[in-house]
Amino acid sequence: MPTHPPFRKVFNGIATREQMFRLFNRHHDVPGTDPLSGTPYAGEWFEISSIEYHFMLGLLPPLFQRTGMFGLSEYKAGYVTSVFFAIRVRCRER
Repeated sequence: MPTHPPFRKVFNGIATREQMFRLFNRHHDVPGTDPLSGTPYAGEWFEISSIEYHFMLGLLPPLFQRTGMFGLSEYKAGYVTSVFFAIRVRCRER
């Protein structure tokens, strides 16, 4: 049975739109990694505002969509895509 890497937060705080796109591309030029395998992205997460969530939802048609979550139709590598979901913390959507 394959093991999956633990989830790890890669940015402290709430990422702005510019920071979000930098985080999407942060493995692009790292020597010794194969970004096309999707391995560098596995388990990574960071927080964005609800405004950025809705911006990304409207950017491209979603690959899939469920209540409060969607997958971006643009693949990062192989079968790896970005998944966005909304959560409520202390009665605020995040």
